[in-house]
Amino acid sequence: MRHNKLMSVVTLACALAIPLSAVHTVLAVEAPAPVTTEGTDTPDAAPVADAAAETPVGEAAPVTPEETPEVAVPEGEAETIVVEAEDEVVAETPEAPTSPVVTLPAAVETPSVEADKPQTDHWAASVAATAHHGTIAQTGDQLKPNAVVRVNDTLVLRYKIVYEGKGQWRGVKADFAVPKNYQLANVNNRITLRIGGRTTTIENRQTNTLTKVAVGDLDAKKTKSITVDVPVVAKGTTANQAAATARFYGAAHERKATLALPKPKAHEYALQAAPNFTFGSTTVEAIATRQTTVYGRADSALTVLNTDKAKVARVTARLSSFDLGAGYRPGGVTLKFRAGGQWVSLQDNNTTTTVMADMNGHQRVTESQLVIDQFDLVSAGQKSATITWEMSNTR
Repeated sequence: MRHNKLMSVVTLACALAIPLSAVHTVLAVEAPAPVTTEGTDTPDAAPVADAAAETPVGEAAPVTPEETPEVAVPEGEAETIVVEAEDEVVAETPEAPTSPVVTLPAAVETPSVEADKPQTDHWAASVAATAHHGTIAQTGDQLKPNAVVRVNDTLVLRYKIVYEGKGQWRGVKADFAVPKNYQLANVNNRITLRIGGRTTTIENRQTNTLTKVAVGDLDAKKTKSITVDVPVVAKGTTANQAAATARFYGAAHERKATLALPKPKAHEYALQAAPNFTFGSTTVEAIATRQTTVYGRADSALTVLNTDKAKVARVTARLSSFDLGAGYRPGGVTLKFRAGGQWVSLQDNNTTTTVMADMNGHQRVTESQLVIDQFDLVSAGQKSATITWEMSNTR
């Protein structure tokens, strides 16, 4: 359950002459405060990434064989007439001498070559894709399987294109796309990438697509690979079946890669547990005659869960009046304890006191004690007060 406020109880047994038995404590919890997160929950539909469409490689056009030229017949000589028949060809020759027969070489087919194709064979390339925590300025470890990504967390999508062919692959460009519950990390319609180890900032007004990014030239002997880092931000908690995509292309070839990203989750920001305090017994005579200190214990740790780095979890507490008897003025009893290695003092006059300026996780509560000022009109019986614990974001 998520809470920004919890209630706990401090109990003290005050007897006329002999100690009273210990009293069980109660943890009072208010209804959870609503938590607002970015993004909109929708049914588990499967949005599709706005990936660039595949561009098929064009096929070479068929070649038209060369036409056989006509052969001129010399003057004074009769024209040779060739008559086509089903089984044979008959050449009728008049009285003039027979013309020589010219045999032409057979037509040779020439393959069509695309004008922008820098290589005709031995082309090969591959793309590897990984996701990392962090930003372009500070890229962290690669995401592990089943990693949790929260709304507004930043990731770096890393694509490594490796040229495995011969010769060169010039003018390589790239298109990138991310699912709808992620966005490219644009700042003022510009995005900073890292290409081949160098950062470069380009204009980009789209939240989920980035096109025609100049990657560079790949060479079988010199630059065989180039790595491109693309920063993204987790934005929504909707169902995530799509993947981030990258398409590297140039001349007549292309290579693609897909990268599945975790479905972002809402951040956790809650005060999860606060202790009750139980103290031993004292007597009316002791309180009526002198300042009295009674020692006790806390039944749990103080626990906060905060996964949002944009928020600070400040924990405060205030203690209500013990109402020791007729005419008692609040402020005469002080609860002291240690939390996170530091002393905390709460007077029973509802004064708000900071327990932890910023915390996350568990803090043990130890060395609990009640310091009770002398009060003449103290009455016998169980005395109790309520602690109100609250967590707030001070950033």
